[in-house]
Amino acid sequence: MSVFYVDGKQFLNYSGRNSYRIPDYMRFDLSINIEGNLENKPFHSYWMLNFYNVTGGAMPIPCFCHGRGTGEVQAQHLQETGHHALSWNVKLGNYESD
Repeated sequence: MSVFYVDGKQFLNYSGRNSYRIPDYMRFDLSINIEGNLENKPFHSYWMLNFYNVTGGAMPIPCFCHGRGTGEVQAQHLQETGHHALSWNVKLGNYESD
């Protein structure tokens, strides 16, 4: 991406389709399901614990933002590190194995 000015107005010149690539990075995600028994029940629920980017490697995320109130474009790379999530899932029906 580049910036050019015409009559004092700022314009952005974006690269061609799929011509910009972010740098290579390594990422490892982990998910654990914690389930109870599967007896004859009207519904089945389980907990899901997710860990994203377990290794904690920096993941480059390009972000091109307009400056607040200045009208200028600022290019920056954000670094995303590990996250986690816990969810409770419910399914209707009998999931007992035969």
